[in-house]
Amino acid sequence: MIFYTSKDSVQQEITKNIQDSNRFPNHKWGSPLSAMSTFIRALGNAIWMFIDQPMVSILKAIHPHTAEEAELHEWLKRYGMNWKQATPTRIYLKIGSSTKPLYTTEIPQGVVVATGDEEIQFRTVSPVTLTDAVTEDAEGRYLVDVIAECTELGTIGNVVPNSITEIMDFVDGVDVVYNPEEMIFNETLQKHEGTGESIFDSAGRDKETIDKVRERIYYKETGTEVVFTKDWYINQTLNNFNTVSKVIFKSSKELGRPGYVQLLVTGAPDQDGSPINVNTEEIETFFTSEENQGIAQVEVKNTATVPIEVEYSINFAADSVPSQTALDGLVDSFFQTLSDGENFDPNKLQSIFLNIPGAGTCQVTITSNPDVPTGSIAIPGPNFRVIGLAYALTTVAVNLKYTVYFSTAENKLPQEELESVVNSYFQTLGDGENFVPGTLKANFESLANVTSCEVLQVDGTAAPTEIITGNGSIAIKGSEFSVQGEVIA
Repeated sequence: MIFYTSKDSVQQEITKNIQDSNRFPNHKWGSPLSAMSTFIRALGNAIWMFIDQPMVSILKAIHPHTAEEAELHEWLKRYGMNWKQATPTRIYLKIGSSTKPLYTTEIPQGVVVATGDEEIQFRTVSPVTLTDAVTEDAEGRYLVDVIAECTELGTIGNVVPNSITEIMDFVDGVDVVYNPEEMIFNETLQKHEGTGESIFDSAGRDKETIDKVRERIYYKETGTEVVFTKDWYINQTLNNFNTVSKVIFKSSKELGRPGYVQLLVTGAPDQDGSPINVNTEEIETFFTSEENQGIAQVEVKNTATVPIEVEYSINFAADSVPSQTALDGLVDSFFQTLSDGENFDPNKLQSIFLNIPGAGTCQVTITSNPDVPTGSIAIPGPNFRVIGLAYALTTVAVNLKYTVYFSTAENKLPQEELESVVNSYFQTLGDGENFVPGTLKANFESLANVTSCEVLQVDGTAAPTEIITGNGSIAIKGSEFSVQGEVIA
């Protein structure tokens, strides 16, 4: 059974089948308002809504790597895990007076402070007392320590040092506040010096993405049976340390250091999109505990990052534009696959976008794409963008089957290279430009080590010499378009 990803593709398939049947030889197919076209639209909508969509949802729910949010909650329950929700940042502050206090001042819980532009606000989580016994600091100020919590959930509160400077609530005798050095966030409970209350500082995090949940479930499935494997170390780190967003595992063989393994960790982003420093000592302590200690010594390091600034603009058929969340998820998944020292290849991500059903063209604008040195990883920079747009033109789906033949298995090109040839050809087609199957066939046959190329319709019949689009239309890959490489027997 074939499932279609859009109402247009269902309607086009029904129209094609009726035309091929020759049951209505005198019917004029040009008018979308004819009784026949209206009936086909209604039938196509019904098939897409009540058959294709539910069946696709069921098939996706069967496997965690394709399941959507509602079904992923059930997968998490199966393994005793929960979806990581957004949490606020908690951060240490210095607060007090620019002159020596003459009397005791109570600074109550809930005092609001903010960054210099007053955009990001924090509330103190416990009361503190400023007395005349407080010692003077190096700049002549009299300050006490307090922890404040961001009023907004997520990474927005992971502010840079010395950015909190404004006191929004009046407290008599209190006129100075700042967040001192760059924090290495500590998720271990501590006792507040003044009140004895258990409090802690911690980085804020955004709600866990679907791709992150899928990744955790994968590591749970692959890493629970055998301990002290690559997947086990990654799984344990991601599940037990909320401020870690990515882990790269280095074996003792890769390090050239017998008895050692290394975890390169990347923290949650701060307000500028740069990863925060993770408290590596806590992770190392975790792996030296009795229940988690293996034969190898675990070394944990914060990974240096290289921001990439690229903009992708993708055109889709009218009802096939994915949500921004889905597009951002593909970006996140792609960057997750990059290892340390691996350069960002804009063409690989472009190919992923062009393989989305309904995608036609993808324009890439590169602002900054430097080399990534060993020990560093590429991350999306603050201006990295992906934009999904609906074609202003009518789209004509092309559904053909190309088979590219190679003389030996060694000469056979990877699937992604074959698809890149397809995507490049579709990218060249403009408004009203017909799709010529023979042109793409010739492109394949011009590749090194290709002996021949066969192109057929999906049903195995001969391909047309040309697929007409017409003015105001553009050809795009259909849901049944395929290309595969074969070795001549």
